[in-house]
Amino acid sequence: MPAHCCVPKCTKKLYRTENGKKISYFKFPDDVNLKKRWLHAIRRDECKDFTVNQNTKICSRHFKPEDFVKSVGGQRIYVREGVVPSRFSWSQSSPLKRKPPKKRMFTSNTDTELIVSQTTSATETNGDNCTSSAAGSSADHDVQNDMDTQGNTTEDFKELLEKLKSLELENASLKAEIGVLKRQKGLADSRVFQLRNFTSDEDIAFYTGFPNFATFNAVYEFLNTGTNGENIRYSYYARQL
Repeated sequence: MPAHCCVPKCTKKLYRTENGKKISYFKFPDDVNLKKRWLHAIRRDECKDFTVNQNTKICSRHFKPEDFVKSVGGQRIYVREGVVPSRFSWSQSSPLKRKPPKKRMFTSNTDTELIVSQTTSATETNGDNCTSSAAGSSADHDVQNDMDTQGNTTEDFKELLEKLKSLELENASLKAEIGVLKRQKGLADSRVFQLRNFTSDEDIAFYTGFPNFATFNAVYEFLNTGTNGENIRYSYYARQL
């Protein structure tokens, strides 16, 4: 069964062109994304009338020469990985170039004056049109700038609102975390053996042996050496020989 090309407007079913050049046919790639790019390039979509299968192929005329790679023996060619077909009848047409105007020979001064007059009139008309066009273009450009500015302002405002909401959520989360840390610190401080945790004379008597807090505090102040030892009094005795 001879292969045929599935590209629209391509009716090739043989393996040789009119000039005898060999034509190869290539199946669609297995990669889903690359397959979609091939379908988009040939301007077709899968539907009930067209389904890509093992027999759905594209001929080599829709690829560039650099899109191919030859086998080791050089007998077969393959499409390079990631290549998409790009040569089609709708992409190769180009507008015809306009022929240059013919040179005109002036036979009299009257003809010369007439041509100059027509040229001057056309130039003035074009100048007015260019001025009007420029003014219209400038106005359109200003309107477009205003629309772009408003659009950018709206987008910036939305972005600021999103950032504000994000900061508010973050602030609430931090406050909750601070509250948890404060409770943990209070619980840890309550378990530390320190003087401020003793709230009654019974506690002082039980833990220190002093009858009450006043007695304990008086002894503590008497024995306090000071931050830098300033409460210590030193005595020196001369040794007698």
